[in-house]
Amino acid sequence: VPGTDMFFQLAPTTLSFASFIQELTVKPRPAAPVGIGINYYEEVTSKAIGEDIQYGETEEILLARETIGEGKAVTLTPGVNMYFAYKSTEEDFRSEIFTLEVPNRPEKTAFTVDYKEEKTTQTIPSTVMYGTSAETMDTVGTDKRLVLSPGTDVYFYKPSTSTAFKSDTQHLVVKARREAPDVKGV
Repeated sequence: VPGTDMFFQLAPTTLSFASFIQELTVKPRPAAPVGIGINYYEEVTSKAIGEDIQYGETEEILLARETIGEGKAVTLTPGVNMYFAYKSTEEDFRSEIFTLEVPNRPEKTAFTVDYKEEKTTQTIPSTVMYGTSAETMDTVGTDKRLVLSPGTDVYFYKPSTSTAFKSDTQHLVVKARREAPDVKGV
């Protein structure tokens, strides 16, 4: 047990005395790694994880699989905590475990279409980006309702911040304008 010294002695026999007591000094378990945070923009750890640190998505995986750092940031999955410890050496036990609590992504937007007004029903806040394709969501909301073009879908997401991951993308389907009614012969 790390940090608990042990004592050994041979028991006396009918032909010999008990041995001298031998003390084994056992080092305590080293402290857990510190300073590991989250880079929400890149979805990785805030610092490179060296070869002296092992990590995993559960404590059991950390202890069983021994995935070792490679000197670069570790990819994170929103909503899945990550566990880190200094690996054991010939001189030290594995360290205490550090738990990096990785939050979920924010809820994706839920904008709807106001077909009478040809706008979104809700205002698009300045904390939301949008565009007409999932690859071109580079327009910032203006805290106003968005004018829509019939037949042109719009994609929305909340971008990453220093304290939150980006949200998943909302695909707002905007129906095309209906054909004019046929009034011939009325």
